[in-house]
Amino acid sequence: MKRVAGLCLALAASPAFADATLLAEETRGALEPYDEHTLRIEGVRGEIAVRPADTEMLRFASMSPGERGEDPPLALWSEGGRLILRAPEGESARPRTLWVAVPDGLSVEIAVDQSKVVVAGLEGRLDVEGRALDLSTSRIADDVVVRMEGGTAKLQGGGGNLSLEARDAAVTVSGPAGSLDAEVEESTLEIRNCSEVVRVEAEGGTVTIREARGGAELQLRGASLTLESVGGIVRIETDGDVTLADNTAQLRLESWGGSIDGARFDGALDLKLEGGVAKLATLAAASRIEANDAEVDVVNVAEPLEVVLWGSRLGVTNAGGPLKIEAEGGAVTVADPKSTVEITARNADVAVSGAKGAVQVVADSANVTVAWTSLPPEANSRIVNSGGDVTVSIPAGQGCWLTGRARRGWIESQHPEIRIGDDGSQASGSIGRRRRPTLDLDAEGSLYILSGTRAR
Repeated sequence: MKRVAGLCLALAASPAFADATLLAEETRGALEPYDEHTLRIEGVRGEIAVRPADTEMLRFASMSPGERGEDPPLALWSEGGRLILRAPEGESARPRTLWVAVPDGLSVEIAVDQSKVVVAGLEGRLDVEGRALDLSTSRIADDVVVRMEGGTAKLQGGGGNLSLEARDAAVTVSGPAGSLDAEVEESTLEIRNCSEVVRVEAEGGTVTIREARGGAELQLRGASLTLESVGGIVRIETDGDVTLADNTAQLRLESWGGSIDGARFDGALDLKLEGGVAKLATLAAASRIEANDAEVDVVNVAEPLEVVLWGSRLGVTNAGGPLKIEAEGGAVTVADPKSTVEITARNADVAVSGAKGAVQVVADSANVTVAWTSLPPEANSRIVNSGGDVTVSIPAGQGCWLTGRARRGWIESQHPEIRIGDDGSQASGSIGRRRRPTLDLDAEGSLYILSGTRAR
């Protein structure tokens, strides 16, 4: 027989629990667990508060939620290593205020609906499930498992791992010491301050992750994502809209049809797009982009950037690192590159303006235009277009040794130093009386050599 303080023991078998022992039906009491390792609270409704006990006794109190009314009793059962608190047999789950103090060594399971549940400071594992919950947990030392449909949850702190399943719910998670695994559907999920890896599978709804240092693995379908101040290694698969800011992570993102809006990447970016639009700013590490039938705009690139395109439009502005671009179909526009530019294009018009270094273009396209603002001696360049015209612009005060060919068109030059052959198909000469750098131009159509900072 158990030792119970404040309770009159009634040992009986319940029809609902073939192997259970009914210890008591009371509104309040205290019990020293014997060989039980779990406390389960189920089948009650109202406001439930669970806190750590200051002794080795399990204590509970069930009270009427109003100032009047008789306090509703609870049935206390023992079954297979568990203590169970639930409404007495045959009684409906009428509203109540339930207070429970749990001693160290007991894990807690809560299975209730339409209730406000507050759990704080427990040493053992916590498992909560229910519908239409208003749930709050904090400072749980062990693992936490939450399964909910509808309602809200605020899950704070904790020394273990967190597992979450939610549908049609609003959940915020802050500061678990362990990993986070979440499966959510049509829910709002906000995660902050995680030190270990975050794994999320989401269908519909929104996911926000901020200040996560341990990386993330995200699979999203029809869900929007915001990722801010996240480190580690991050892998994302999504067909929804994504917002990225101030991330130090090594980021691999695969997107199908959504929009990508990102700024201030301190880690490497590996982006794959199938449709959709991407607007990216301030890439501080070497990065790579693949895009099919998409639109991509990149501003402020500090390190090497490699881009591969199929039927896509690309714009790159203010690239401090080398650019390497391959394009089939679509269009490529590069503005104000500070380093080398290497472009291979087929059926994609190419426009480079404000160049300050070497430009290498091999194209089979209608038009290729390149304009320099400066030509340092080491900026040897070659522009070949086997599909159409080439237009280049060399500003006043700059110089080079230029050779050019127009295989099916003609050559026009605004630089009088350039000597054009009698048939108008070949040209050569020193601009600004310089022999370096060299500029080799080859056009299947016509070749236009302009004076200025922009090609027409």
